[in-house]
Amino acid sequence: MKEIASAVDSVICELNQVRFGFVDASSYSNALRDTYVRTVTDVSSIIQKNGRVLEIGAFTGVVSLTLIRPVCQTHHVVFLA
Repeated sequence: MKEIASAVDSVICELNQVRFGFVDASSYSNALRDTYVRTVTDVSSIIQKNGRVLEIGAFTGVVSLTLIRPVCQTHHVVFLA
């Protein structure tokens, strides 16, 4: 869980450097940090059991970007563009 929290923090930090043209998303991402950690933890657990998860409508992409980090790459994650 600590590795996932660290990966989420890293992604949020990186995204806070990006200026989206329509909004400053840093306060949004920071406020939802605990939710992101819980979601990535839940998704990792589901994938370990050969389950499938579809994420639709990611606003800033914190969950998706965390799932492709090495800490989560013990599982097979597929992204459809």
